[in-house]
Amino acid sequence: MKRKTLIWLLMGFAALALIVPPAAQQQAQAPAQQSFLPSSASFTGRAVRIPMRDGQSLAADIYLPKTVGKFPVVLVQTPYNKDPMHSWWLGEGRWGANSIFTDSNYAFVVVDWRGKFASQNAQVPGKPPNIGQDGFDAIDWITKQEWSNGKVTTWGLSALGRVQYETARENPPNLVCAVPIVMPLNLHYDTYFPGGVLWEEFTLMLGRIGFGTAIRDNLAARPLYDDAYKAAESAFVKGEDIRVPALFIGGWYDIYTEGVIAAFQEIRTKGGEKARLHSRLIMGPWVHNMDQLKNGQLEFPAAHLFAMKKTREFMDYWVRGIPNGFDKAQAPITYFQMGANEWRTAQSWPPQGSRDTEFFLGSDK
Repeated sequence: MKRKTLIWLLMGFAALALIVPPAAQQQAQAPAQQSFLPSSASFTGRAVRIPMRDGQSLAADIYLPKTVGKFPVVLVQTPYNKDPMHSWWLGEGRWGANSIFTDSNYAFVVVDWRGKFASQNAQVPGKPPNIGQDGFDAIDWITKQEWSNGKVTTWGLSALGRVQYETARENPPNLVCAVPIVMPLNLHYDTYFPGGVLWEEFTLMLGRIGFGTAIRDNLAARPLYDDAYKAAESAFVKGEDIRVPALFIGGWYDIYTEGVIAAFQEIRTKGGEKARLHSRLIMGPWVHNMDQLKNGQLEFPAAHLFAMKKTREFMDYWVRGIPNGFDKAQAPITYFQMGANEWRTAQSWPPQGSRDTEFFLGSDK
């Protein structure tokens, strides 16, 4: 397998493939850009282009409170198409009226990644996008706008979490905090070979959504952890690259459960001072998402919208300076105890007093 292919796999290419269709399909699906967006009682939306350092520009939707003033800004960077998010600011999205996206104390900027959907033409042929630099440039542009008070936080799930790590690593001076959801810092060899065995279900799923057998074939051709994997890891985001407080959110039914916990632990031990002291972790009974009431045949009323509530408290504390006590009241780790159906807290993971239990498969006798 070529080293370039391996680097793309380990840096998160397959994470994007979970939802994003191949480029040819994206081009066919990309809608014409709008100059205006639906307005709500609290927000006015409009579409803009944000200039990048290389002369290209990225498509973005801006949602500004209808009140006059300067606001802290929530930046969301997506490869999944920003247009379906319009309803969030109308209070009609998946979180309804009680979400950060209906809080008119904030302004919001949603950007299509370079090379994706309305930002497709910003992709320079033969040059892989640097999503971290693009995130830095977006924040730089935001803070120069008349409606910005100079404070920016980031938010997003899966690949939208990945870009937050890359953006934070560029150390934008106006980035205050981040909320990465259901995404490890990096996709390691162990992501594709848990326990040393190729994760067939994962690679076959990637094939079913449009990537054929290439990913699986490339991984299967190099099943052992060798120098090529080690070389690819040189480009990984490291704990010390993150300097701002982060609210990590993961799920017990997620594909990246261990990776999210590991990301939190690495930041808590190796991150910058603010990241080490003030980052928090929430683990709920959720799949590759957050805040669902029901997963399969099980319902979890105590977990419904819990992560969004904590997100608002976290952002209010760090970005708006609201003295809600979040940093002291919120334990380093808050986790939903399956079976007991209740939220518990811990200072470290695994919780004090827990123990490992081994189970062995065998015939039914």
